[in-house]
Parts: sequence; C-alpha cells; structure tokens
Amino acid sequence: TLPPARGMLRVSYAVTDFDALLARGRALGIRDLGRIDSILGSARMAQAVSPMGLHLDILDTEGAV
Repeated sequence: TLPPARGMLRVSYAVTDFDALLARGRALGIRDLGRIDSILGSARMAQAVSPMGLHLDILDTEGAV
C-alpha cells in the first residue's frame, strides 16, 4: 500500500485549451469540477489526483472572469 500523503501536494496549471485537454484527459481520470468561484475570480476547473495523493488542478484561462 502507498503511504499517506503529507504536506503541500497541489500543483495548478492555467491553460488556454481547456476543452481539448479535458477531452483527452478524461480517459486518464481527469474530472471536470465545473465553474469554481474564489477570491481571485471565477473559472472552470478540472482535477486529477495521482496515486501518491498529488492534486493536479487545471484552470481555464479563456473563460475566467
């Protein structure tokens, strides 16, 4: 079994080709989280999680508000 994830385990990427990346990434386990609101604004977001617990966040820069 894998050890539990510890510490800062999140990497975020901002992309311009969000729909194309999401279409390719669904087969690899990337989930579409829809539109996310934060203190920095609103944007579509997708996420993948590695077997070791690393979270990879993908943000759509085209549709950001």
